[in-house]
Amino acid sequence: MPRARMTATYRKPALVWPTETHSKSDVMDNDLRTVLLVSDCAADAMLIRKALATSVDKEWTLQQVNRSSDGIDRLLRPGIVAVLLDLSLPDSQDIKTFEILFRAARRVPILILTSAENSAVARQAIQLGAQEHLLMSHLDTYWLPRRLRSI
Repeated sequence: MPRARMTATYRKPALVWPTETHSKSDVMDNDLRTVLLVSDCAADAMLIRKALATSVDKEWTLQQVNRSSDGIDRLLRPGIVAVLLDLSLPDSQDIKTFEILFRAARRVPILILTSAENSAVARQAIQLGAQEHLLMSHLDTYWLPRRLRSI
């Protein structure tokens, strides 16, 4: 008996600018993956937004919060596939920042954003459960989406 041949159609997701607000159904319809940025640094946020918005595959959307407490609130709702975490926030500092968010969402991969000078704390976070650390000086339209896709 001959087997039926199945074909799949690939539909490239529509470009969604990171500053727009989307409902859960919009995100699912467009096959976008939502990344939560927990950082109060406007320059870092702009760099990450640019890297995700201009990546080749255009599969990411970014939500940003400025405080760890806001990050916890957002992680309590579904839809986040990864967290980009700055360890220096107004309401928490260093390894405590990671511990707070990790307790809130153990199943969501957390990538630590750091500079070369602060990589020791980032390595400590990895020992405690962070997925990896990313040097801010190495984030671009190629490396950031690649790292996110690998988790």
